[in-house]
Amino acid sequence: MVVQARTRMAATVTHECKRVFCFWLVLIFKTVQINFEDEEYFESNSRDDEMFDTVVGELEEMLIDNKFVSLQESFFSKYCESFTDDEENKLLYTEVFQNYTQTIEKFIESRLKNRLPCFSMAEFMKAV
Repeated sequence: MVVQARTRMAATVTHECKRVFCFWLVLIFKTVQINFEDEEYFESNSRDDEMFDTVVGELEEMLIDNKFVSLQESFFSKYCESFTDDEENKLLYTEVFQNYTQTIEKFIESRLKNRLPCFSMAEFMKAV
């Protein structure tokens, strides 16, 4: 019974963390408003547009990368027992979320800087 509860909680935490990360990606994509009927968008080949497309491509690749998947799985395993099936949101959940956010953001920025030496998170966030 305890094993089933832990497995269920781990799956719930995994789902929630993936949901948060996906929300972050969706926010990026929704922030960039593209009018597909506007031919000028497709004709634009500015350096900024190319860099933005390259970064988004790297983010897509990262989602399926084994290192990223392993990072998430180890994080989930580390904290899965911290969560209970109670209605109450514990203060610990905020700490775990902040830790998750820092861990994932550090991984993302490090990977992007490694693969794209001219990458700047500040510049990318301006583009978003």
